[in-house]
This record gives sequence, C-alpha cells and structure tokens, in this order.
Amino acid sequence: MHAPIIAAQSKLSIHNIVRLVWDSTDDRIWVTLQETDEVACIDCATDSVIARVPVGDCPLKLYLNTRHRKLYVLNNDGESVTIVDIAGNQVLRTIPLGNVPLSGWFSPVVDKYYVGTLGAVVVVDGRSDSTVGRLQLPPSDYARAMVGCEGNPFLMLGVYGSQSSVYVVDGVNDSVVATLNVGRGPTAMFWHTDTRRVFCANNFSDDVSVVSDDGSHVETTLGVGDAPVVLAYSPVRARLYVGHLNSGRVYVIRDSLIGIAESKATPRSGWGRLRATPTVFSHQKPVCVSGASDMQTIVVLSQDGRIVKRLRSYDDGGAAKAIWDGTDGTGRDVPPGVYTLVAQGAALAHARVVRLP
Repeated sequence: MHAPIIAAQSKLSIHNIVRLVWDSTDDRIWVTLQETDEVACIDCATDSVIARVPVGDCPLKLYLNTRHRKLYVLNNDGESVTIVDIAGNQVLRTIPLGNVPLSGWFSPVVDKYYVGTLGAVVVVDGRSDSTVGRLQLPPSDYARAMVGCEGNPFLMLGVYGSQSSVYVVDGVNDSVVATLNVGRGPTAMFWHTDTRRVFCANNFSDDVSVVSDDGSHVETTLGVGDAPVVLAYSPVRARLYVGHLNSGRVYVIRDSLIGIAESKATPRSGWGRLRATPTVFSHQKPVCVSGASDMQTIVVLSQDGRIVKRLRSYDDGGAAKAIWDGTDGTGRDVPPGVYTLVAQGAALAHARVVRLP
C-alpha cells in the first residue's frame, strides 16, 4: 500500500509567485511576489509564511548572500536591486540602476554581488552594501546570465546585444580578462567544477557552448533543441539537462573527465558501491563513509544539489574511508534533511543519509 501524498499549503493570498530560493542555513524558502512588490519567507519546518518584506516595483529574481545572511532582490519595473537582511526581515538598502536588472551572482570568495543591466554590471560590496565598481559593456549589450564557482574568484557573464559573448571577469579587481564568442543569445550558464568546464545555453542559436573554466577558449558547441533557456545539473548521475521554450524534448549532456557526449543515461558500472553508516544520524553520531580503494573525494550534496562540503578519504586497510560530522564547509551544523554523498574516483558511487535535529 502506498503512503498518501500530503500537499501542504503556505497561503499567501496573492498571484504571481515568480522565483524561489532556499536558505539552507535556516531551512526557509524566499519567494518574490510580483503583484504586491514584496518578498515572503516560508518556514520549511511548519510550511507557514513567517515574514513579508516590501521591496521595489515588480520583483522578479532573487539571490542569497551566504556570508552575511542577505537577500538581493531584482526589481524589474523599479530598475533597482533591494538588499534584505534575512535575519531581521528588513530592507537594508535599495540601489537604483537606471535600467532593468537582468541577472545576478554573489561571489563568497571576493564577497561581492554582481548585477547585470543594460550596458553595465554593477558591483556591490557584500558587507557594506555600497557600490564599489562598475563593468562597462557596449551600450546595447546586457549580461543575461552569470555564473561562478566555489573557491574561485573568477566569474563568467553571458552577454547579448551587438554580439554574443562570454566575458571572463577577475573578481579581485573587477576587470574583464577575456572575451569569447559563443552562440546567439546566451541565457543560462552552469559551471562544472570537477571537469573544469562552463556550459552556456544560447537561446537564439539553439546550441550550448562549452567553455574552459580558465576562460581561454570555447571547447565545443553542442546542437540542442529549439530555444534552450534553462540548465539543471544532477550531481548523482553527472548529467546536465537542457530545457527549451519551443521543444518537447529535454536534452541530456554527459560531461566527464575524458570528454563530452550526448547521454543515453546508461548506469555506471561502479554505481552503489558507497556505504554510509549510520544512515540516520545526529551531530553526536557522525557518518562513516567507506568505499573502494579508488575513492578519492566525497562530495556532500543538499537536496537541491548544492555542494555542502568536500571530504578527503583516507586508507583503512585497503578500503577508502571518510568521516562526515554533519557540518558544512564553514564548520556550521547543517539543518535537518536528506543529504547525498557522492564518491569521486575511477567510478561514481553514492549513498543517502538523513540528518536528525
């Protein structure tokens, strides 16, 4: 007999919830409310709305500042970015941009937030909320997509307008160090940290550009369906999924250390060799991970696919082992939930564990 499906409701009495982002520290969901010019916070433990904060006109996209517990809200009609203190649920500052904000990215490495608008990328200090820089683009161009990666001060911009390019930006001094030609209309980007590649979905040329993460060159271009606009990555299967506006198919890209190919989603031979005990754990009972001798690194992933921590294995009589104490990369306890442990070596393997309060 199957267990019943329970659909809980967090009633906001409003239409047009546009974007959502999960705050893993407090286990809360933040959403933009387009019609009331607000953001709202939902407590995942109780599925209840615990705060509503007025922001600018027509908020669409939002991004987290993971270092200082802030939320950046892009106000489409207000042509501004509002910074919200998510600990106190209050607006810290609204920065006028003079044009519609189209993309954003917070880099914890350099502690800066980047917001793209027509002809420029505005740089905001992550601690003081002051504007500290501006990257000039051609007047008719805009950064439609941005992406960075963990531990790397560089970020990449998908820029469209007079031309279609990927701009490689050094976040230390906020300078453009390289410009690469890609397909028309770069709309979505993903940075694969293990294979050191950046994928750029090009809306108007129906392809995906694959860029080396040092920004030196475009490795290849993959033809996909009509108008690719969104990318989603499965770290368990090491697959990148491409969604389209005008296609009934989802294209799957397999990216490995030996190359890139279209995926038929065949299982890997080493799947399932990872063992984790206990599978239900608390802070007092850390998880012991064990696997084959070729297991080198264990990546801890949250339910939304984000990297929580990387663990180095050690040799234990011919078997590789690692210990996870339930903390993230900064040493803070992770919230309760289901976590996936992925071993990286000659073959992939995975296990799932549940964190208790």
